[in-house]
Amino acid sequence: MRDSIINNLNSSSVSIFDNGLFSKIIIPIIILVLGWFLKSLFDKYTLRPRLFLKLGQPLYQQDLTHNLSEYVLTWRFECSLKNNSKNDCYNITLHEFESKNQKILDFNYLKQKFPENNHLESNNGRDFEIRKQIRINSNILIDSEIDNLGRKIISPGIKIDRPDIRLKPKELNDITIIIKYNNEKGKSFYTKYTKKGDVEKNEFYLVKPFRWKQLI
Repeated sequence: MRDSIINNLNSSSVSIFDNGLFSKIIIPIIILVLGWFLKSLFDKYTLRPRLFLKLGQPLYQQDLTHNLSEYVLTWRFECSLKNNSKNDCYNITLHEFESKNQKILDFNYLKQKFPENNHLESNNGRDFEIRKQIRINSNILIDSEIDNLGRKIISPGIKIDRPDIRLKPKELNDITIIIKYNNEKGKSFYTKYTKKGDVEKNEFYLVKPFRWKQLI
């Protein structure tokens, strides 16, 4: 009897393959699942937008405060961010690496230009500005004296030649900006923008560059 039961089990096991159940049903299901997985993975990484950042030459402005005690010096970059791809991108954010150096991005302003759930279509761009301001004592730039009535009288001219160059903050000579964005599948991509002097460079990454550094 035991041999009969074993023979019946063996015949049942063999019949799964003999009657074509495995080749007609199981294999096609495996192929469909594998194909869906590979297509999802392919779409996730190949629907890749590329954001390209360009900064113009800084525009310089100096303003004397009302009480004549300080100058507000401003360097303003007119920036253009363009999606140089056939794929739309979503949720664009701009970052800097966390460090002790002075920062150049105004995140409150950027949140207005790139609000939550923002969207940039393929081959389209968006313009914005980067501003850096410093305040200095007015005596650094100008000579002045107090007259008999106690008024501050400013002598004509400035004491420093080309203050836009000589007083330019050092962080504006070596700029690094990380741009994070998603494709329509939610996969994150990164552009690392660097500007050293007049040389600009955009590099594209599938993962955050310098992963050991914190972004702000």
